[in-house]
Amino acid sequence: MPIFHSKHQKLVLQCYPPGKAIDKKPNPSELSYLLYYASTRRVKLEKVGSFLKRKTISDCNHNRSGNLIVTLLICSELMEKCSENLNVFAPYICSILNSVLDTKDLLVCKVLLDTYRVFCNKLDETLFSGDKEFVDSFSTLSKKLISFGADKQRSGPNELDWLILSVKSCKYMTKCTGYDSKMNKRFINMFTPMLLNVVKDGVSEQGLINKLGTSIKIEDNKTKLSKVTSRVSTVFNYASDDDGENHIVTKGEVTEAAFNALRSLFHSSLTSQIVHATRTVTSCLQKSDASPIWCSTFLDICVTWVPVQLRFLTLSTLLSDLDSFSSNASAKSSCYAEQVSYGKYILGLVSRDVSMIGLSISDVIQKLLSLQTKLLLEQSSYLKREQVEELSSIFSNCICSLSTHIYYFDQVPDSIQSILIKINNVLENYFFNTKIDKARLHELILIFIKDIETIFVWLKKRPSSINRSQVSLETWNLGLPLVCPQFSFGVLRADDNEKSTPLLSPEQLIDIQLKFIKVFQTYLLDEIKPISDRELTNGENHSNIDYLLPETKNYLQPDFNDYISDEDNYITHLLIYVDQYLLDERNIETKVVSELIETLRVMISVLGINFVNNFIPFFFHWQLPSNSSEVKASAKIRDTTAYILLYQSLIQMDDIYKLNYVKTSKLYHNMLGDINFRKLNALWYAELPTSTEAEAFSTDIVSSYDDSSRFNLSKKCFEEFTNGEEFVSRWLNLDRKLRLDMINGHRDYYRNKTDMDFNDADAQGTTSSESDVDIDVAGSTIGKLNGLGLGNANDISSIQSGILLSHNHGSTRNGYDGDTPDASLYTIEGRSHFAPRVSELKDNYLNRKPSALGMNDPNSSSVTFPSSVLSKQMAHSEIKSILENLDDDDSNIVV
Repeated sequence: MPIFHSKHQKLVLQCYPPGKAIDKKPNPSELSYLLYYASTRRVKLEKVGSFLKRKTISDCNHNRSGNLIVTLLICSELMEKCSENLNVFAPYICSILNSVLDTKDLLVCKVLLDTYRVFCNKLDETLFSGDKEFVDSFSTLSKKLISFGADKQRSGPNELDWLILSVKSCKYMTKCTGYDSKMNKRFINMFTPMLLNVVKDGVSEQGLINKLGTSIKIEDNKTKLSKVTSRVSTVFNYASDDDGENHIVTKGEVTEAAFNALRSLFHSSLTSQIVHATRTVTSCLQKSDASPIWCSTFLDICVTWVPVQLRFLTLSTLLSDLDSFSSNASAKSSCYAEQVSYGKYILGLVSRDVSMIGLSISDVIQKLLSLQTKLLLEQSSYLKREQVEELSSIFSNCICSLSTHIYYFDQVPDSIQSILIKINNVLENYFFNTKIDKARLHELILIFIKDIETIFVWLKKRPSSINRSQVSLETWNLGLPLVCPQFSFGVLRADDNEKSTPLLSPEQLIDIQLKFIKVFQTYLLDEIKPISDRELTNGENHSNIDYLLPETKNYLQPDFNDYISDEDNYITHLLIYVDQYLLDERNIETKVVSELIETLRVMISVLGINFVNNFIPFFFHWQLPSNSSEVKASAKIRDTTAYILLYQSLIQMDDIYKLNYVKTSKLYHNMLGDINFRKLNALWYAELPTSTEAEAFSTDIVSSYDDSSRFNLSKKCFEEFTNGEEFVSRWLNLDRKLRLDMINGHRDYYRNKTDMDFNDADAQGTTSSESDVDIDVAGSTIGKLNGLGLGNANDISSIQSGILLSHNHGSTRNGYDGDTPDASLYTIEGRSHFAPRVSELKDNYLNRKPSALGMNDPNSSSVTFPSSVLSKQMAHSEIKSILENLDDDDSNIVV
């Protein structure tokens, strides 16, 4: 070497101790002065780097291992001291490390690894974005480090030492992969297979499960996400980076180092890195020979390392890849193995206690439902049946697990709605599609309905530490078409001029109906429970009944959720669909009706007076015509259903609210007599389930039945019943309108059919609502004697309808403004079943305001109810002449 040296050369050379020992370290005082010198000016640092590069090449050629170690330590100290000017020094560092790696000296490479760690920690994105030459040099360096572990030829006593060197370099390198997207993907693809193989060779299936448990804290069967501590694992004991040169590396240390490297990869705020790392890991798992449980558990561990607010990215990535496999599947390439594997990955992720934030439950469930639909309706044509069943079971378990693992308050209602929406969409799209297998369509719908049932069963068995909302009855509005699928979906697609034949057979449709009705029963029994820990008594103030805890709402509360005051509610919607099914003479089945009766009976026990209020108009609507010469079986079924439900309503209402009144009332007495009359005259449909036989066939009831000519219960009898008890009088609204219109999508066909049915009934005789003896007398006798000019009850009903139509002029057809987002999809029947009294018509026209509840107001000349449209102020000069001669005495005309 030259005798004369420049200052920076002297300072560098003075740091090297004399001798050829391997365990050299820089001279402390000389090193301190060198660091000071290099930190004063950038050009000085550049000169030092250039000289160290040349000296490293010389030392490598002469195999001076001790000097190489000193050079590496000097580089580490320079990077720590002059990190703000690292862009000047970084190219020399890459060159020095590349030269040292070529020596393949294990002891030197261990020191190099620590220098590489400092180098990666100090680098920033500036160098990667503007210096392509540096990027290439750094990539070459990193690739060499990783290749030591991937080189299978390095077998021998030092194999684990070289392997852990490569594994740790992967961890350090992950700090820089986010600075360059191309380098990121290239190196993730390079080192992930190696890390995965290390873990697979070192950890058993049970060991993975135990390790997963270390990142999830379990207390009292409630799971909470906990931070993974850095203390030594009881499963994997490993040494620190500061162990001496005589330390013997164990397989457990290498395995834990691989876990640490993967943790560094996934514990990132870069969404692109998380997505690509997820795809790379799953791709490697697909190629490995590990068991499905091992693969699924390993992926779950990786997800726990992702920041909690970004974990949804892994699930979204898996779903996206699964959707790609499903879309690319064909008879030539079914992609069955890939779909099963990715389905199990998703199932493992959603079924375990891995917390996620920002996860769109509805979107995920809709995607899973779409995949299941495609599987059953398309892929089933070339997949074996057992393959379809396995993959479908995975999808269903994913849906149910995701729905019952509570992430947010309204999650369960959202899940149920998502499934019901999918059922409706599938039936609407495929109801008349003859190109698909009807057996598969039938199976698909049953699977969806079964998923809903499983969700409620699992919710009952798996309590959550996170509070959730109760699934309300209104959530099931989307499922109402399944009560009458023949009409609900057939009308939507059928041509008015040409009848289409549904793809599903009547037996399959009945199977769907029964399954849905039973699942709804499960919901009523498991999700909405009657009051058990408190009972309502007749002596309590019924208007001040406390609600139950938010987790279990008190549906027995009178007018709960406006079920009495608002006619547009779920109870009425359900009864509308039940009515439509009972009117369908071609498709009506006894076993379906029996299940409907049982479901409505459960609803009575859950809803109490709220159900009874909505049911009363339908009771009159379903009664047999009083003067019909021939009674069809469907009419018997409707009438029998009406009386069974009325009996259950009265009995349960008396028991729930502790009235002790029903069985002593004339209404109850006459009802049993009507049932008995029907049974004795073969008008009772005996195949339907009932609990009234013992009372209806009682000898005492038959002998004391005071009016053998009576056929149907009258409104007057109901009025006497309501007036006899304060609670019943307050909450039972006999003037509630009968609603028969369906959802707008069905309106044209159904409206025509409804009009036709009423016209046919009028042609045969009096309708059920007009079969009442009191109504006949009022219309034909008293009205003519007094010369009121209004005719019978039908005429009064028409007047009221005219008032309604005039009052709602300018509104939409359902009484709501079309721009209102909460506008109802249902419309009120134009003609009221319970027509108003004459006094109500007069008070309404003369602007007399009733009381808030229309009861107990001495200044009010008539009684109206909260839901009556006559409680609104309306002025109509067109009917002034009609009302001038009217009398207030309603006893003359009973409407």
